[in-house]
Amino acid sequence: MNDARRRAIIFTVIALVLAAFAGILFIQRVGEVEAQLGNFVTVYVAKKDIGSRQPLSAGDFEAKEIPAKYVEQSVVTDLKKIGNYGSIDKFVAVAPLKEGDVLTYNLLKPADDYTTGDRRLVQVPSSNRVAFDQALEANDRVDIIVSWNENDIPAGEKRTSVFMKDVLVASVLPSSKDKFTGVWLEMSLDEARKFIDAQNFAQSVRILKAPTEQRSSQTEGKSSTAGVQP
Repeated sequence: MNDARRRAIIFTVIALVLAAFAGILFIQRVGEVEAQLGNFVTVYVAKKDIGSRQPLSAGDFEAKEIPAKYVEQSVVTDLKKIGNYGSIDKFVAVAPLKEGDVLTYNLLKPADDYTTGDRRLVQVPSSNRVAFDQALEANDRVDIIVSWNENDIPAGEKRTSVFMKDVLVASVLPSSKDKFTGVWLEMSLDEARKFIDAQNFAQSVRILKAPTEQRSSQTEGKSSTAGVQP
């Protein structure tokens, strides 16, 4: 065997030994890092922007695996069992969530807190019947103007009238391509019945932002029945 071939074999063996040694060191290092990080835990992050007091569902979130050492006690790790209330669809968000935000217990409140007694949340999406004169935010107040077709005017109604005044905007629906898509309004059960009838059968429903001084004169969470036609 000539010297050149012998040297090539020696260098190849040395390279293989060094590669094996580097691999062992890498595996050991990975093991040390994993030992430091501990087990991984499933957390949930928002897949889209979510408004405050908006009803939630499992589809609003996606699972992420992160090291247990970085998971705070307040982080939700199971969407099917949250406290004593059950799954995530039993809750609303008490503050807006941005896409990518981690879901925590302090952001949740049982939906029953907003739908018991005489208060209800009514979804009002923008449509060919329902129009918003400007974009709204949570805790704004609005006035509702309704126009009826001549043949559909309820008894006691005018063709166009102030249907409800000073209604609380509980939350806004996620926007789509900079387009305002709608709101959740809080109102009494009887108001909700009359308003949903108007949503379904009136010619048009206009949602107007109420002036600041009007909003400040009312207690948050209540809407006036003045202007509601029987």
